[in-house]
Amino acid sequence: MKKFILPEATEYQKKLCKLFAEYSVITNVNEYQKRNQYNQEKIKKDIYQGKLSEFMVFNFLLNSNKTPYPPDIMVYNKRNKSFDCDLLTTDNVKIHVKSCSNKSRYPNSWLFQPQDPLTIVPKENNFIFLTVLDAEKPYTYIHSAKDVIDWYKPPLKKELNKKVIYEEDIIKNCKLPTHAT
Repeated sequence: MKKFILPEATEYQKKLCKLFAEYSVITNVNEYQKRNQYNQEKIKKDIYQGKLSEFMVFNFLLNSNKTPYPPDIMVYNKRNKSFDCDLLTTDNVKIHVKSCSNKSRYPNSWLFQPQDPLTIVPKENNFIFLTVLDAEKPYTYIHSAKDVIDWYKPPLKKELNKKVIYEEDIIKNCKLPTHAT
């Protein structure tokens, strides 16, 4: 699999992401506190980047003549959150978007909850878009969720109860060049 350059989000989409992050931060604070993250500005930034990635993938799919439904911008309370896909196409392809920033002190990687069905028994129509933001040109890797089931590792940050896919493993497992195409 290659990496694909993502189109920018529109200004309108960026504003939606900002509003979404502002209003949903309160419903995510408890989950972040379990990871020893108490800085609400950092939490907002993470939420913003996650939703921004969804819009960029949405735009990528539209530009690729796919027919996705737009990202969900509803703010759900804690008990209504789920592991449902982030984007759905009209032909029932379920897309899970994960994002990371290449400005982190850790290697590029994507975190998953250990109980996420994607990491245990992914279904045939589930795909993962692993996006990297803050690069000169944001990009994504696209994989069937079934193809990456053996790529999950424990996080470098030992106190996290997560499963992780590292970019270096994608490059190694897919024998990818280190430049974007």
